[in-house]
Amino acid sequence: MASVKKRKNLDFAMKLKAIQRVEAGEKSSEVADDIGIPRSTLSTLLKDKADIKAKAAEQRTSGACHHIADAFRELSSLFPAAVPHEVSADDFVEADCNVQAVASLTDEDILAAVAGTQDAQADSSSGDEDRPDEEAATRAYSATEVAAAFGLICRCCGDMEGTGLSHLDS
Repeated sequence: MASVKKRKNLDFAMKLKAIQRVEAGEKSSEVADDIGIPRSTLSTLLKDKADIKAKAAEQRTSGACHHIADAFRELSSLFPAAVPHEVSADDFVEADCNVQAVASLTDEDILAAVAGTQDAQADSSSGDEDRPDEEAATRAYSATEVAAAFGLICRCCGDMEGTGLSHLDS
């Protein structure tokens, strides 16, 4: 009676690693034998590599979004005066998405923009607007608080990229 091999479940990381090894020039038969999967399974992985890479990237992105949201909540609790309560992690990440980086302006457009800004500043200084407490917004943070925030940012970047900001540790 022929022995039946038990099927081996491969996660996306293992599938990607197998695909990368073959793309790097390793023989597919050696990769399949090393991982312990049939060669036909590796052939199927290589045929479907675009879908596998897309799904793996989607999973990484989803995980990164959760890390960013968690880190943003923690940082905003450490520095409450710096982050208004109505600002979410998504708002923070997408803050510059709609910023026009390049524009063709005439001299008249520039003068009108500057004059409008000065008028707006004069109007806002006389009005009673909802502003964060200026004393709290300008308070100096201790070295411990800044180090804690920087450590959190490094951990978050490391989780997302795999390397973090280790080059800054020295």
